[in-house]
Amino acid sequence: MYQHVLNYCIKKINLGNLSYQQTLFDTYKTILNNRVILVDDYLSQWDFKNICTISFRLKEFKWAGEFIEKYHQFIKGTERDNAFVYNKAYLHFHQGEFNKSLNLLQKVNFTDLYYQIDTRAIILKIYYEMDDHEALRYHLQAFKNFLGRNKLVSAYQRTIYSNLVKFTGKLINNQTR
Repeated sequence: MYQHVLNYCIKKINLGNLSYQQTLFDTYKTILNNRVILVDDYLSQWDFKNICTISFRLKEFKWAGEFIEKYHQFIKGTERDNAFVYNKAYLHFHQGEFNKSLNLLQKVNFTDLYYQIDTRAIILKIYYEMDDHEALRYHLQAFKNFLGRNKLVSAYQRTIYSNLVKFTGKLINNQTR
């Protein structure tokens, strides 16, 4: 039943109805408290990431920091470090602590395509926020090359992230004129 509620909220959010964000967040908190989300006492790294993401969107940074510290231990050992480091870095990004975020992102192990793409996207955002146009231009080109060369990137992801690269490039080109 909880999974249906989560999926429904996510679908509504993806369709642009952001009023479901709070319901999604509250549902995650409920299933964390009653441990329904744990399977064989483990928390999926993707549920962990989704919970962090919704808490960041709602600016629940204190709660997110406590969640990351408390619940990363429930992720399977092979996935734990990446999930912890990536989400901690993303928390620092949302709090405007860009150098802390960059330092942590350098420790993400690219064994998973999703972490690799999302890490690249966060680094792009950091360079933009820091007005580091030289590093941003370099990163945009490297990201574009990665998307063009990596055959594991789905067509959907390629479109989404190629648009991020393209429009970020246009944005900084307009700013430097």
